[in-house]
Amino acid sequence: MRIKGFFNQFKIVIDDKYKDGFYRDTNLTNISRGRIIAYILLVIEIIVLTISLFFRDEGIFTIPSLYYYIMYLVFIITIVIFIFIINNIFNKKQYDSKKTQIVTYSFSAFLLVWNMGIALLDGNVMSYYIALIAVGVIALSNPAVLLKIYLGVHILFMALATRIASPEFSLFGVYINTTIALIISWFICFVIYKNRVTGFVNQKKIEEQNKEVNILNEKLTIANKKLDYLAKTDGLTGIYNRRMFDNMTQEYWDKCIKESVPLTVIMMDIDHFKPFNDNYGHQVGDDCLKKIVLSLKKSINKEEDMLARYGGEEFVAMIHNMPKDKAYTLAEKIRTSIEDLNIPHQHSDVAARVTLSLGVYSAIPTKDTTIDAFVKKADDALYKAKNGNRNKTIVA
Repeated sequence: MRIKGFFNQFKIVIDDKYKDGFYRDTNLTNISRGRIIAYILLVIEIIVLTISLFFRDEGIFTIPSLYYYIMYLVFIITIVIFIFIINNIFNKKQYDSKKTQIVTYSFSAFLLVWNMGIALLDGNVMSYYIALIAVGVIALSNPAVLLKIYLGVHILFMALATRIASPEFSLFGVYINTTIALIISWFICFVIYKNRVTGFVNQKKIEEQNKEVNILNEKLTIANKKLDYLAKTDGLTGIYNRRMFDNMTQEYWDKCIKESVPLTVIMMDIDHFKPFNDNYGHQVGDDCLKKIVLSLKKSINKEEDMLARYGGEEFVAMIHNMPKDKAYTLAEKIRTSIEDLNIPHQHSDVAARVTLSLGVYSAIPTKDTTIDAFVKKADDALYKAKNGNRNKTIVA
């Protein structure tokens, strides 16, 4: 069990829903790094080859010089091919994850094999050490795949190393040291890759949580707007309610005082609406209120005008910068528009249809009076209209 637990530490698991995104991100990172490294190595090898051609004492076609030049040419040609393939991947609009992985691992295997060849030619394994570590550190490789590449190249290296054994070349020591270097390099690769997986998954989870939070915030914002709308409006008619009217009167009041322009308040009451409800039913009564409000909206339709339901069958309009004569004209227009709806009302003492009584007050507000007193004058005018024959407009 302890042995199994030990090996489980080297097991890297990624959720299926994150796999495609992780492989895409990792492969594109490898391709980006690979392109930069390929260009750097190409320049370095061209410089090394050029210097070697001009300053080398031995002839080009002597052994082992010929082997080195062949290795350099193979390296340059292969790097050019890799650069072409990598640039082609970047230029394609469609991304192929499998092909990208093949390019990444092929490039890593080539670097290991080439440096192994140089190490065997030199009789010095330093370049092989460097290649092992570089591939483990630079490439974001799946540890399981990289281990197969490492082992394949390393077995080939140990097989070929026997051919260059010499008194100065301790074969056993080379086997031990390169194997240790391989293990360390692979472990570095494992740590980097595992951290990459953990970081990627955590980032995606955070993004998912943020997305959920944003969705909840949007829902909360919508809910708050609905609550705000419900708090400000009358549930049946959709216009402002009494509370909103009381809150907004101060704004209208201050604006008219500041601009020294008239403020108009029109109080409206449906004549004999209680008998209408009692005889026709509340559903018909609600429909009647809705029709009246639609008609009121057509008359009181300027952006700066305010229309509110003041009570059960009472409505109030507050209008900025409207003198008394125009206020009376508007009130009469409202009254006749309600008559024109021709909503039957056989239980009214005024007419055989629904009618409206209106009280109007229009003046330039001053600081010497109050909003309540101002509104009360319009309400008093409405009271006079209701105590008269109704279906009329009284101007205070």
